Amino acid sequence: MALLELEGVKKIYGQGEIKVEALRGVDLEIGVGEFSTLFGPSGSGKTTLLNLIGALDKPTEGSVRLNGMNIGEMNKNKLAMLRRENLGFIFQDFNLIPVLTAFENVEFALKIASKNGAPTGEKAREVLEMVGLGDKLHRRPRELSGGQKQRVAIARALVKEPKLILADEPTANLDSDTARGILEIMVRMNKELNTTFIFSTHDPMVMEYARRLLEIRDGRITRDERRE
Repeated sequence: MALLELEGVKKIYGQGEIKVEALRGVDLEIGVGEFSTLFGPSGSGKTTLLNLIGALDKPTEGSVRLNGMNIGEMNKNKLAMLRRENLGFIFQDFNLIPVLTAFENVEFALKIASKNGAPTGEKAREVLEMVGLGDKLHRRPRELSGGQKQRVAIARALVKEPKLILADEPTANLDSDTARGILEIMVRMNKELNTTFIFSTHDPMVMEYARRLLEIRDGRITRDERRE
């Protein structure tokens, strides 16, 4: 079953003679529960592709469908709703709100996504415990290590149980042991919750864990390798 479908996707920046073709015709299908990695040299189009998948931008040509919905045909309000209800983001610089505790950062993300004022505290606590931060609920970002901040970011992405989580260089600021621990958490969430993950990375360790490798060069996918 396809969660994500890209057909003939092109992205061109600029106009006239200053045009830059970031993506040059990408066809891709991602199924529910996949654990995939986009990799390639700097400037190959990884971040552009991730932004299109995450409904942060629209293609110049072609279509991007998430859960059957065409991103290119949506207005700003519908795009915001799509991101809120279907997507989770994990960034390499964490993007935590510095004045909020770990618990408050996660609960805030859930409150934005929740409907009808449903209770959020118990769920936020449960997910933080799941990523091993049950004893750090009331610590602010400045009181946490890099690995702990990344686990808060993972909890924030997971708490609303999105269909798809996009992780942009999630191990870039972590030492090897911490990075491996973070990846183990993501693998467990993928198996237990059937959450689909797509990474953008240069890190061989992330590629080691991936069950599908997607190499992108010069705006095109040049390798698509599946693993058991």
